Amino acid sequence: MNQIKLCALGLTLVFIILKLASHINWSWWWVFSPLWILLVIDILILFLIILLVSIFASNVKPKLKRRKKK
Repeated sequence: MNQIKLCALGLTLVFIILKLASHINWSWWWVFSPLWILLVIDILILFLIILLVSIFASNVKPKLKRRKKK
């Protein structure tokens, strides 16, 4: 995953340099899109982890044995 983040950072830097040098006429949203895409992927992964933990936590119910009174 770190290699993907490093590639996205490098691509963003290339886009910034090209934008500042007026070689591309893109919106700044598109220039920073590799970072936005990584952020969205990280948020989705976090959401899925929270969802799975909540599903598994709700299925595990503590089993308490009641003692019979004599």
